Amino acid sequence: MKVVDDWARHMCVGMPNLYTDQKGVAKLSKEALITRAREASSLSKKDTEAAWNALQEAIHEQLKAGEEVTIVGVGKLKPATRAARTGRNPQTGQALQIPEKHTVKLVVSTRY
Repeated sequence: MKVVDDWARHMCVGMPNLYTDQKGVAKLSKEALITRAREASSLSKKDTEAAWNALQEAIHEQLKAGEEVTIVGVGKLKPATRAARTGRNPQTGQALQIPEKHTVKLVVSTRY
């Protein structure tokens, strides 16, 4: 996780929309990403945001279909399922069933 945190700090240097989480790790907002992409291209802010939203939707659809998404230079997003398990209520100690859950795993590129 440290590699990803270092990458986030590097990407956020000098960004006006930078914020930090509870641990002080730099985070980059959606607005900051759109601003950075707009500055690197000739697109308007509206067009850049539309492109970003289309990209998010395409990634979401691929993952929902159970397919892996590779973003070259960043990493792979893989759909995963957490198995059902028995957990415990920390206040009462009572056992409870936790159902299976669908999630996404990120395998970071070796570039980072």
